Amino acid sequence: MLEELNELSGKERVKFKALKKDHESLTAKYEELKTSHMMLLVSHEKLEEAHEALIASTLIKPKVDIGVTCDIFDDACLNVENCIPTKTSISTSCDDLLAMPCSSTLDIASCSTNISS
Repeated sequence: MLEELNELSGKERVKFKALKKDHESLTAKYEELKTSHMMLLVSHEKLEEAHEALIASTLIKPKVDIGVTCDIFDDACLNVENCIPTKTSISTSCDDLLAMPCSSTLDIASCSTNISS
C-alpha cells in the first residue's frame, strides 16, 4: 500500500511539474501579448492624431467653384459653320480644373467663365 501511494505521488509530481512549466510558458506569453497590446494602443493613438491632422488640413484648404460654359462641337464635324454647338455647363473646384488636360481644339472665344466663391 505504501508503494502504491509512493507511485501515485510520483505521478502527481510529474503532472505538477508539467503544469508548472505550462504556467510559466503561458505567463511569458501573456506578458508578451500585454506589451504588444500597449504598443498597438500607442500606434493607434498616433494614427488617430495623424488622421485628425489630415482631416483638418483638407478642411482648411479654400475651395472656389468655377462655372464654365462652352460651345462644344462634335469631333466628326469638319466644317464648323455646318455644325450645331452644344452648350455644356461645368462646375468644379480650382484643383479639379488645374488637374484637367488642356484641349487644343477648344475655341477659347466661345467660352465664358463665371467665378464665384
